[in-house]
Parts: sequence; C-alpha cells; structure tokens
Amino acid sequence: MKELVVGNPIYDKELKVLGLITALPYGENNKF
Repeated sequence: MKELVVGNPIYDKELKVLGLITALPYGENNKF
C-alpha cells in the first residue's frame, strides 16, 4: 500500500489514521 500513497498526501494521511485506529501491522508500516 505504501507504493500507492507515494506522492499522495491525502491517501497517506488517511492510511495513517486507519493504521492508528486498527493498530495492525499494516498500520505500523504506513506510519512513516
């Protein structure tokens, strides 16, 4: 998913929020 959000701050922000809410490994990977 990180490859898809490169250069897209909106998607990056949404994934960060989803990662914090779900607290899943994917969320940790998206917190960058």
